[in-house]
Amino acid sequence: MDQALRAFRRLGGDEEREIYVARRKLYKDIVFEKKTQWQCNIAEEIRQVAGRGNETEVWRSLNKLRKGPHVGNNISPEAWQSHFQWVYEGGGGNYVV
Repeated sequence: MDQALRAFRRLGGDEEREIYVARRKLYKDIVFEKKTQWQCNIAEEIRQVAGRGNETEVWRSLNKLRKGPHVGNNISPEAWQSHFQWVYEGGGGNYVV
C-alpha cells in the first residue's frame, strides 16, 4: 500500500489512484476482519470461563475486550530523551516550549 501511495503522489494519474484505493480498501477489510475475529475469540473465551463459574477469570476476559489488544512501547527512555533534545535544540525546527 505504501508503494502505491508514493506512486499516486508522484505521478498523480487515475490508474495510480485506482491501485492505491483498491489496496487501501483491501487493507481496511483485512483490519476489520482481524478485529472481528479477535472480538469473537474473546467472546468465546468469556463464554468458556463463565461456564466454569470463576468470576475473576470472567472479569479478566471482559477487560481484554473492553481495552482492546495491548500494543507495547518498545522505545527506550534514552531514545526518547535524545529525540526531544534534538527537537528542542533546533534539529526539528523552531518550536516554542
